[in-house]
Amino acid sequence: MISLALATAAAIFPPAPAELDVPKLLAATAHVRNLNEDALRRMVPVQSGLHFVGCPNCQSGRQEGQLVWDPAHPQDVSCRYCRHRYPSPRYPMRRTLEVRNPRGEIHKYAYWEDPAGYRYYFAARRDDLAREYLAAQTRNLALLYVATRETGYARRAALLLERFAEVYPGWCYHYDYPFRQKQIFEGLVPPERFLPGMRTARWTWWAYNDMPVPLLEAYDWIREAGVLEENRAARIERDLFRAAAGQMLANAETYSNMSPRLWGSLVRAGRILGAAEYADAPVERVRAMLEKRFFHDGSWAEGAPSYARQTVNSLRQVLSLRGGGAPPPELERAERALAQMRLPDGRLAPIHDTWAADREAPLDASTPFLLPALGHAALGGGRGAGQWQAHLTWSGGYGHEHADALSLLLFSRGREVLSDLGYTHTRYRAWTLATAAHNTVVIDGRNQHTPGADGALRYFDAGHPRVQAVSADATRAYPELARKYRRTLVAVDGRYLLDWFEVEGGGVHDYFLHGDAGRGSATPPAAPPSSWRPPANEGELARIREPYYAYGFLRGERETPVKEQGFVRVSALEGLTVHFLAQAGDRLYTGTNPAIRGAAEDDALLEKHQRGFFRARREGGASLFVAVVELVPGVTGVTRTPRGVRVRLNDRTDDIEVGEDGLRLAALGYALGPERTARLRAIENGRLLLEDGARPPAGALRKLVTADGWVYPLTEDPGGAFTWDAQTKTLELLRFPLRSHRGEVRVTWRSPHDQ
Repeated sequence: MISLALATAAAIFPPAPAELDVPKLLAATAHVRNLNEDALRRMVPVQSGLHFVGCPNCQSGRQEGQLVWDPAHPQDVSCRYCRHRYPSPRYPMRRTLEVRNPRGEIHKYAYWEDPAGYRYYFAARRDDLAREYLAAQTRNLALLYVATRETGYARRAALLLERFAEVYPGWCYHYDYPFRQKQIFEGLVPPERFLPGMRTARWTWWAYNDMPVPLLEAYDWIREAGVLEENRAARIERDLFRAAAGQMLANAETYSNMSPRLWGSLVRAGRILGAAEYADAPVERVRAMLEKRFFHDGSWAEGAPSYARQTVNSLRQVLSLRGGGAPPPELERAERALAQMRLPDGRLAPIHDTWAADREAPLDASTPFLLPALGHAALGGGRGAGQWQAHLTWSGGYGHEHADALSLLLFSRGREVLSDLGYTHTRYRAWTLATAAHNTVVIDGRNQHTPGADGALRYFDAGHPRVQAVSADATRAYPELARKYRRTLVAVDGRYLLDWFEVEGGGVHDYFLHGDAGRGSATPPAAPPSSWRPPANEGELARIREPYYAYGFLRGERETPVKEQGFVRVSALEGLTVHFLAQAGDRLYTGTNPAIRGAAEDDALLEKHQRGFFRARREGGASLFVAVVELVPGVTGVTRTPRGVRVRLNDRTDDIEVGEDGLRLAALGYALGPERTARLRAIENGRLLLEDGARPPAGALRKLVTADGWVYPLTEDPGGAFTWDAQTKTLELLRFPLRSHRGEVRVTWRSPHDQ
């Protein structure tokens, strides 16, 4: 009997008109439409598949993603690069893992094992690709029904939905992660045995994605066709969608960048199935995430703009699926923060794990900005093709971070002249994370410490029409090693950038500048050191913790010894000119290292794309690295002065003084005064009240400095971001990272342009 409700229910989420391209849909579904029903049912895997199964026959591709599947050859998979086909006489699957599935039935997983004992489940990869393909074609058949109203398409979609509902309860839970031994679990795994990070999955490789959304959408669109009897529809809902939703909800909530994607699929399922427990569950979680995982300046906790964009977009989708109401102000603040993290060409600044190609609308003009809670600033100016930006980061490590404290990223003359490599899933990911891959200073060849290694802003001043400055300290990046680790950048008239980097601690300091990764050379590099072993895959991230391991990525280094102090002209950085202050005993190096981007995520091409670099080594435990970088050509000379540097241009000479008491460039009428301080008395109505009636000048950057040395800069009143209990002397952060501090809190500020 056909249910009247099922035969008349309109779709909750109708497809977009652009998806109803009948010729395209007919082409996509040709194979599944031409099979008889028994053959189509047999295509649906009876066992859960595995996603990360690589090709042992070649070194191309990345992240065990080489194998592909063709429904015309349903029993095989092949490598998209070397074309080797599996099953293979060269890699025979002679061994089998047997497990009991959640129904108590025996499932067998055949595999080939390499000499190191790593298993390749080629048949399970085939099953996963078949699952993915058939789910997509179920959705396409449903789209054909919507476009044509021909019930034959809906009936065939219903057949696939029913078959998935039949087999899914027997699919095994599994752990599926690149370059790690796969695990397939016995029986019905209870939530208390779920692995952290949503790593116990069933439909896909990650439980965040374990709602069969293509099937859910198809179900929503064909219900009105009258092709599903009530008991059959009930089985689909119970054994497929509700089973998946229950498993997803049973995981511990961590408010990760993937959480909103899970919530969105739950809202979608809840509304389609009429299940309020799924549709309502994310509401409180969205509110909690905006408080617990975003800084008070709106920045996403991980500091990577790619992940910030993913998270913000996913949160917006959750709210849209729920329907109604304006976005919360915290989400609008997050949008404003993210909008600043763009290069002039529209690309998201490739800080931390950000894809270098991710882009939004180009900028008409660049302006300086500060994200004080995150720990990131950019000096900048110009319009159109004349834009320039100098980014400095000192954010802590809270996921997807790089070891890049006090790293400089410079965009000028239409390109990223000093690059941050950004994100990759190739086997050289370890290199992109390494301190030595960034434009900063390495101490004793060691990678920086990252978890909770927040830096401290010293000052940021962009109010003068001709001079901009930022200075930050990041000694926590080298705990128990650095006594001082501080960088100051001064941009003058958009013509040049002064880099003033002070380091104390350790014995060997290497100052790195890396050229434009987007213009890296395609010429073969010099061979790496014979004693150095490159990472075998992306999973070998821990190797960069070995002192000097990252230096193995440096190719063809040419050394220039220095006999006396003076500025030397560096021009090995893809056309960028740098004037570097060398000291007697310094050793200067130029060479190349992997640029990553030109390899297009193919491990086999990584060594073919190189960028230039400059390295200055200084020994002795205390270093002041000084460089003047030309934003546009025109610096004719640089000399050291007792209090700073003298920069000669075609039309004038600038004397820049840099000291503990601030900055001064008298010829341009610029001075940043010494730091002033007062004790915090109260925070009332979101405003700071200081002892002795002290009042920082309007617009001055203020910093809360705790007794244990943490610094929290504020560009505006703190609002609801902090509370202060004067009796217990407790400062509480009400936004990420939700810290508390005991002891006296001082408020410091500087008076800009105070001559």
